[in-house]
Amino acid sequence: MPLYSIGPSVFEIAESAGFVDFEDVVSVTLKALADDLGFTANIGVLQGRSVLHLCVEEPARALRIANGGFLDHTYCTGLGKMLLSQLDPASIDQHLPLDETWQSFTPRTITSREQLDRALASIREHGYSVDDQERNRGVRCLAVLIPVKASFDLSLSVSGPLGEISEAEVPRVVDALHRTAQEIAQLPRLSVALESVRTRWGIE
Repeated sequence: MPLYSIGPSVFEIAESAGFVDFEDVVSVTLKALADDLGFTANIGVLQGRSVLHLCVEEPARALRIANGGFLDHTYCTGLGKMLLSQLDPASIDQHLPLDETWQSFTPRTITSREQLDRALASIREHGYSVDDQERNRGVRCLAVLIPVKASFDLSLSVSGPLGEISEAEVPRVVDALHRTAQEIAQLPRLSVALESVRTRWGIE
C-alpha cells in the first residue's frame, strides 16, 4: 500500500488561499530604495478620489519627509498623477475633487483640469511624474508605474528636499525608481498580496 506525505506545494496552496499582507511583501525592497536614495519611498493606489498609501518607508537619516497622511490628493501628488495618467480620459473625473475649485497648497499646485491634462500628457510621454512643490513647499516627488498584472495600477514614488532632488538628479532618481519597480513586480507572493489589497480596501 503506497504511503503519502505532505509536500511543500501544500503550503503554497494554503498561502494563496489566505490573506497576505502587502507591506510584508514589499517593505524590504521599498526600504532599500529609501536608504539608497535617502528619500521617503511610497507605494500608492487610487481609491476613489484619493491616493491610498499602501506602504511608506523612511530612509535611515535624520532628515525625513512626512508622507502627508494615509490618504492624499490625486491631482497634486506624484503618485496620484502617475496613476491618473494610466486611465481612460473619460474616467479621470471619477478620481478628482467634486468641487470645481481644487484646493491649492502652494503657488505651484495644479488647480484646473486643463493644467492637469497637460501634466498627464507629459507623464505619458516621459514615463514618470513630478510633484514639484505642488503638495508641500520645498519638496519634490518623483513617481513611476509598477508593471504589475492586476486589475488596478500601482505607483512607486520617492519624496525629498528640493535641493537634493535637483533637475540634474532627476534622471538618476528615475532610473532607481524604474529598477525598484521591476524588482517589486517580480516579488514572490505579490499577486496574492494585491488580491488582499483589493479585497481589504475595495479597490476596483
